Amino acid sequence: MSHHSIAVCPDDIKKIFSLVEIIKGETEQPTEENIFPMAAVYAQELPRAVRLLVHDFTTPETCDALTLKMGDVFCGSAGNTPTEYDELEPGYVYNDAQIVHALISTLIGIPVGYSSQRSGRRLNNIIPTKNLENVPNSSSGSKHDFGFHTEDAFHEFKGDHLGLVCIRNDERASTNFVSINEIKISPLLKAALFKPDYVIGHNPIHQLPEGHKPPRNSILYGCWDRPFMRINVNNTHGVDRSAQYALDDFILAMNTASERVVLEKGDFFYLDNLYTAHARDAYSPHWGPNARWLSRFILTKDIRKSAVARKDWRSPVIENDYDQNDSPFGSR
Repeated sequence: MSHHSIAVCPDDIKKIFSLVEIIKGETEQPTEENIFPMAAVYAQELPRAVRLLVHDFTTPETCDALTLKMGDVFCGSAGNTPTEYDELEPGYVYNDAQIVHALISTLIGIPVGYSSQRSGRRLNNIIPTKNLENVPNSSSGSKHDFGFHTEDAFHEFKGDHLGLVCIRNDERASTNFVSINEIKISPLLKAALFKPDYVIGHNPIHQLPEGHKPPRNSILYGCWDRPFMRINVNNTHGVDRSAQYALDDFILAMNTASERVVLEKGDFFYLDNLYTAHARDAYSPHWGPNARWLSRFILTKDIRKSAVARKDWRSPVIENDYDQNDSPFGSR
């Protein structure tokens, strides 16, 4: 089973709410600059049942997707859906749902940002915007399907996990995902996908230096029996006809094995970004204060691996002027 969806019990939700109130009482403003040191400590005080679910998700890898359902308790005070990326403003204050998201996320990994994406902010709001509604491979688009992709698939230091909290989704827009462990492919196709015969580009949210050229890569990598995958359906191509045929066959197999999930208010949704790809169907936004609103974290298990791509060893931001062709580690 690739997806575990669990309703957190009312008593545990009350304990989490009390923890949020303690955190807010110990800081004047829960901003990105001060929330994570606190979250890493206070996450150990989350209810044992929640910590056990997260542990089973990340350590024995009993599933590839985890949804913790908590209802309206933490979303009711979030206010109106932003109409722009106000998390870019200095001093942006995390709401209750985002604080809980930070607590759970730090049990999974370390939240990181990319300087090429939202100025390196670790929390990204996923909201519909008029200027991007016609862009098919944008999280803020809406008129077109956002095809299957592993988050930041083009990047050597892409995250190990992806976390989303649903603050509002009255449109019932779906978040679809597929696990490589559920995709049925032949050994011949699998062997083709292990070859470095593919170019995986980036989505528009990343503002990369002019002339950036992603290296050739494989779609599957790691262990043959339980491989990882990286793909961005809207911006991936094979370097020759044979590779493109294999890619087309794989995309068809992905669509066949995919699961459709409609996130609801108060759902905390986590994906293994090495085993899964995710997508979003086109939808009609409720423009204004009640529009769809998710918040995202990208999580890494070991931030030290990206030291070569960060200006400061203490920084959680991976820089956009890093040329992965010069990496001493090679492709990840």
